[in-house]
Amino acid sequence: MKQNTPARDLMPSINRQNNKKSKLPAWDLKSLYPNEEELLNDKDRIYDLIASLTDMGKKLELLSPIEMANFLEIYTDILETADRIYDYASAKMSENRTDPENQKLHEEANEIFNDSREKTSWIYAKLVNLPYEVKIQFLTSPFLQDYQSWLFQTVWRNPEISKYMGRESYSIQSMASNWSDLYYQTFADFKFEIDGEEYTYSQIAPLRFNKDQKLAIAARRALNEKLEEYKNIFAKTLSSLHQLNDRKVDIEIGDGMISSADALDLNAAANHLDVTILNKMQSCITDVGYELSKEFYELMGKMLNVEKMSYFDVTKNPAKKGAKPISWDYCQKLFVSLLQVLHPIEFNPFDDQHRIPMASYGYHLFKSKLIHAMELPHKDTCAYCSNTYPFRVFLDEYDDNLASALTVFHEGGHFIHHNVMYNHSIKLNYGSPASKSEICSLFMEGLLFHNLLANKKLPPIERLYILIEYANHLVSSIQRQTAFHLFEKTVFTRKSCCGHISADNIKEIFTKEMSRYLGFKLDDEAQNDWMRIPHFFGSRPFYVQYYSFSALVANRLWDVYQSGKLKDFGNRYYNFMRWSGEADFDQLLNEQFGIDISDEKTWYDAMSPLKDTIKEIKVLGKKLGFLK
Repeated sequence: MKQNTPARDLMPSINRQNNKKSKLPAWDLKSLYPNEEELLNDKDRIYDLIASLTDMGKKLELLSPIEMANFLEIYTDILETADRIYDYASAKMSENRTDPENQKLHEEANEIFNDSREKTSWIYAKLVNLPYEVKIQFLTSPFLQDYQSWLFQTVWRNPEISKYMGRESYSIQSMASNWSDLYYQTFADFKFEIDGEEYTYSQIAPLRFNKDQKLAIAARRALNEKLEEYKNIFAKTLSSLHQLNDRKVDIEIGDGMISSADALDLNAAANHLDVTILNKMQSCITDVGYELSKEFYELMGKMLNVEKMSYFDVTKNPAKKGAKPISWDYCQKLFVSLLQVLHPIEFNPFDDQHRIPMASYGYHLFKSKLIHAMELPHKDTCAYCSNTYPFRVFLDEYDDNLASALTVFHEGGHFIHHNVMYNHSIKLNYGSPASKSEICSLFMEGLLFHNLLANKKLPPIERLYILIEYANHLVSSIQRQTAFHLFEKTVFTRKSCCGHISADNIKEIFTKEMSRYLGFKLDDEAQNDWMRIPHFFGSRPFYVQYYSFSALVANRLWDVYQSGKLKDFGNRYYNFMRWSGEADFDQLLNEQFGIDISDEKTWYDAMSPLKDTIKEIKVLGKKLGFLK
């Protein structure tokens, strides 16, 4: 894998390891709600705000600009308060899902979250239908300066999208939120017994890849049997998630359904993209990308010396003896140091941009108790970054290895992005689409990989290990997520056309799409794995597509960064995050980095890192005796 000069400059002088198990940060949620009284006050206050907003909405067209600014500030306050309550309740559930008090709090928070959306969803339609002269008055008033971009970009530029966003919040969103609780609780309640030992779902899932083949096979069968038992429930839920079943929505759009094509168009528009761009990307992946993933897994089969590659072999690394620990201390120092290199500016209070160095955010993440990785008996096995200020990162664990470090860099990328947006935009413009949000997390993952590989002193076996992990990371982010997307799209289309789709049909589609990217047939014990992908059961159809999109754009960003042609790359990347809730995607990438995502060549060029990595794996594999 070729490295140019700027990449080699990334390696900071940090003592890499100590042999002690990392001491992880404590679990502390006090910056969200320091006490029960403040939480109770917010629960009551939000309904007072909703009532006040509803009264003002009755005479919306008569509001002066200053009154409209006050109206939108109340709306913002409602959304922020609901998000904070929900984030706090979710964090408590992550801390211990078995606690009845946490379960009750989460149910209440879910109801408040959905109420805040449902009881304010009329705002979009009201704003869209305001008289032209009133809209002009609001767009030219200094009192509404903060909100003008949101009003124009989100509400008035594309009324159909904004109306969809309004009704989505109380139909798909509320249904998905309720299902999400049931989904995670269902898995949390699963119990398995193997040879007299009882296991939870979080314990048995990784056992399927255990080096003890007897235990691994038993775990695969046990989980598959449990999923088979629940398949009709999961199928019915997946089938109905894209159905807008609210009575008001049924009246508005007829049969209460949106087609696959409409959903794709709406999803792309909400991400400031055109479907034709996504189609070009998808064609590139199924054309060139699938051939590369097949080549990679065939190569891994030879290096693992297995007669026939299995789904449960794809995460195995034949060079695992080259794995070196990455301590918690080293990981956080590396995270901050790489941000310092990426964005080397000093804070200037007189700078119009008011840029805060990204490294400052990184330092703040680790030193201000905003990251949680403590081992707790009943903690969830998910990792995520919250959406409410002060933002925080939740990790399921930290195992002093590359996979754990990647999770820190991924969620840390979201953390930096959230903070930059928060400091430069209003709440209504703050929510960045998935297309941009995932770029920031995947770019940080790439930054870690490239940094590790830039070290010329790496022993060959350690380099081979990292190269294989990097290739697996790219395939999982690009080809695997594309297979997920095509599966979801086919299920959605069949449901829209036929009105019904069975669990066996879903299983058949999943097996077909996964086998296409793998290059071999999906194992029987993995054919029900579609039930284990929480993104399929979320509130946004086709979300998984943006992992593929973001991974490829992140590859192109890395090419621009390491070329050294843009001396102010860090500031441009900062601007990319800052404007990500507002600006059109293709325009933003072109203006800041010269990347044209409407050009097919961009997508084919973005495949080069995987191509180059596979080539180097072959050369190093032969040199170290893994290949004949």
